[in-house]
Amino acid sequence: MASSNGAAAVAAGGKTALFAFGRYQPFTVGHRKLVEKMLEDAKDIPNSKVFLFISASCDEIPEPNLENGSRPAKRSRKVIKHLVEEYENPLTSDERKEFIDKIYQGIEEEKLEVIALKKVKGKCPVPADAVRTLKGEGYHNIRLYAGSDRVEGYKSYLGKLFPELEIIGIERKKNGNLRQSISGTITRRAAHNANYELFETAVKEEGNALTGEDVLNLYRKIRGKYHKNNGGRGGGAAAAGAESEGGRRRTRRNKKSRRHTRRR
Repeated sequence: MASSNGAAAVAAGGKTALFAFGRYQPFTVGHRKLVEKMLEDAKDIPNSKVFLFISASCDEIPEPNLENGSRPAKRSRKVIKHLVEEYENPLTSDERKEFIDKIYQGIEEEKLEVIALKKVKGKCPVPADAVRTLKGEGYHNIRLYAGSDRVEGYKSYLGKLFPELEIIGIERKKNGNLRQSISGTITRRAAHNANYELFETAVKEEGNALTGEDVLNLYRKIRGKYHKNNGGRGGGAAAAGAESEGGRRRTRRNKKSRRHTRRR
């Protein structure tokens, strides 16, 4: 979905910015497909650059209550589940940028710039602020890329402020590709439930620059935000067994081997 005004502006020449704006809590394979689409389109547009604006949204997750007035009490599963549902933004914009930068470390900054937004006077910048920032840097041909379910909302809001803005809708794949259909919400729940396998599926795919350690650190970081004082660092054996590919399978084989040895 795109406006003809935006296409005409590109044809007229000048600098072109292709951008996306989101929370990325965390950045998933589905988000990566959006960036790949922008990078692919930018190849055909002279004097263009891709921008990824990371929202400043970050929730202050409450600290655990003190037990006997001295040390924090452990949280129940019910309380932690409530925190995961209530506080949807566990990562700071800098934490998200650090992770995203690792994925795109091989791409020159002249082609892609990842921007971690900060609150201004206690308020989070919005997509309109991103458009104004790009205009201030001399980009008058601007394209916004978003999931197809967000396009109408953006058109009713940003279209009135910036009639020349071109809005591109990217269809979200609900079927056939598990990785692309896993949302940030499902990914956070996976960290909470110590489901490292699902978490890894959501954020890493073959061909990107992420290492197993990068994924594990992000998993532990998100899990730790909700599981303060509950061993939130890693989800215990679930994460430890997944540090290397096939860790769980090796663990099961070792257990079978030990049982077989004892029988003999």
